[in-house]
Amino acid sequence: MKIYKEINQRSLEWFDLKWSKVSGTSADYFLKLNTSKGFQLDKKAQDINFSKLDLFDEIMAQKNESITVEESYVNEAMQRGIDLEPVAMSELINQTGIDFQEVGFIERTLTHGHSPDGISKCETIGVEIKCPTSKVHNKTIRANETPLNHLAQCVNMFACVDTLKSLYFVSFRPESTLCPLFINVLTRETEISIDKKTYTIGQLAAILIDRIDEMELKIEEETKVIKERNQLKTAF
Repeated sequence: MKIYKEINQRSLEWFDLKWSKVSGTSADYFLKLNTSKGFQLDKKAQDINFSKLDLFDEIMAQKNESITVEESYVNEAMQRGIDLEPVAMSELINQTGIDFQEVGFIERTLTHGHSPDGISKCETIGVEIKCPTSKVHNKTIRANETPLNHLAQCVNMFACVDTLKSLYFVSFRPESTLCPLFINVLTRETEISIDKKTYTIGQLAAILIDRIDEMELKIEEETKVIKERNQLKTAF
């Protein structure tokens, strides 16, 4: 594990680190927590046909190409999150007393990493901040839990940071008079019910690691096959 504290997110260096890696936004490709379709959580990584996963070809292609940084599309909702995230972080620090640090990227392997919203100096507490619409924020505070569509991103940080003991999921909407700053603390022991089965965050992190590492091996195998095939063609 390597933490890049000096790299700014959305910088050229950051894009370079993320290139050819599974990160928080793509972690759910391997867990499918937000849909009943896809990989079964109790299925071993060795039994999964990764070649049917679009992300497989995306990562493999990037590993065999030079980095291409295109101008990132930012819509109004995304820009709102970018603008409000520092405010949410300040409010979180004031409420918890924890001195969270900004981090550019955390690299677990050459195929797996995470871009956190923040991490404590002792590297045991992480942060994931969302600044949603009023409807989504109200649904979150009413349910009093981390939304399932953001859970894989949280799991990914536990997978990438072996020192992580807890993660503060934050839903921030300053316009709300009911609860502008919602905080849900996740640990490796936190239980999640999915398809009538219960898993801990730690178990989900272990499943994620196994599947990403297995995909990395299969990419290496496919790359070797193609190189050998090309060498044979040169004999004609």
